[in-house]
Amino acid sequence: MITTDAAGKAVDGGAAPGTGTVTHTGALTSGQIIKGNGAADITVGNLAGDVTTSGSMTTVLANIPNDTPMAGDLLATAVAAPATPATGKGRIYVDSTAKNIAVKDDAGVVKHGVQSKSAVASNFLTAISDAGVVTAAQPTDADLSLSAITTNDVSTTKHGFAPTLPNDANKFLNGTGGYTVPSGSAGAGSFFGIKSFSAPPSAGWSWDNQGASTIDSSSGYEYLIAASPGAADQLRVRYRTAPATPYTIKAFFFHGNTGISNAGYFLGFRDSGGKYVILTFNWNSGTVQVAYQKWTSATAVSANYTSSTTGNTTIFTRQPAYVEISDDGTNIIGRFSIDGGNHVIQFDSRLRGDFLTTGPNAYAWGTYVNGNVQHVALVSLVEA
Repeated sequence: MITTDAAGKAVDGGAAPGTGTVTHTGALTSGQIIKGNGAADITVGNLAGDVTTSGSMTTVLANIPNDTPMAGDLLATAVAAPATPATGKGRIYVDSTAKNIAVKDDAGVVKHGVQSKSAVASNFLTAISDAGVVTAAQPTDADLSLSAITTNDVSTTKHGFAPTLPNDANKFLNGTGGYTVPSGSAGAGSFFGIKSFSAPPSAGWSWDNQGASTIDSSSGYEYLIAASPGAADQLRVRYRTAPATPYTIKAFFFHGNTGISNAGYFLGFRDSGGKYVILTFNWNSGTVQVAYQKWTSATAVSANYTSSTTGNTTIFTRQPAYVEISDDGTNIIGRFSIDGGNHVIQFDSRLRGDFLTTGPNAYAWGTYVNGNVQHVALVSLVEA
């Protein structure tokens, strides 16, 4: 039994239970938690530690201790990224956009977890989205690095990439992984010059003053049989549209004729009105001539810009003959070489509009004929 003494304090009244109330010398604060106070009066107070109160019955979870057991799942409301936490802290939340657990670190960076993905042979990861979705794909050609490194070049011990090209049409990849000129070919330093023969196109040419002349492309080059015009200087012409300036045309010719008179071959320029400026090698009335000539048309020679008849017998008769013309947008230039293009000699250069009314819009090749049938083979042609 509990009784009270004269001061109102609870005292042990013996074994038998009694009736009464626990009293307090002062007023208790409504809504606060009562706590014992040892031998003194009972009093009110707040919870402290991981769960706290502050003057009311409402509790606040101040901390989740380590190793706290959890009977089931946590239910989180998806929210937008919260504010950046203090240094050394991170805010864990469910992102309302990605619908994925996220952490915002003390630098303001949002980080996500990664969703699982089944492995596929020959696939590589390409991306992970904000939602943690992993994307994978098989590499394509565009994914390969083609920079000028030699690590993965083909060799005698492994498969690999072809080495960087040497920019030399005479060299080929050999069996040891290097580029060399095949034995017996017309490579750099050979008689045939800096390039191997490049077959001329058979299509795209137009005739000027064809007469009974014929062209044969069946052997992989252009073989022109120029009909005789009688006792008159004429050109039998094949021409085509010129490239954009600046350009250079490089040609090899084989040539011959059925009689000794005015005869030869040429490479030159043509304007839209049918005028020509040509670099010609010909047999002119018993004298070998190299000339840079103006022609009003394919049937009417105008005059020589420059001509030379001294020491040119071997140049005219050389087989094959290398001839080169260039249009740099200002000048039209004629050149030849006695060693197939290794060393090129400029014969003449003129302003492109000096004689040609509109400047050249085509380049041309063919024969200079007078009183005989002329044979010329254009065996190589390069537009550069």
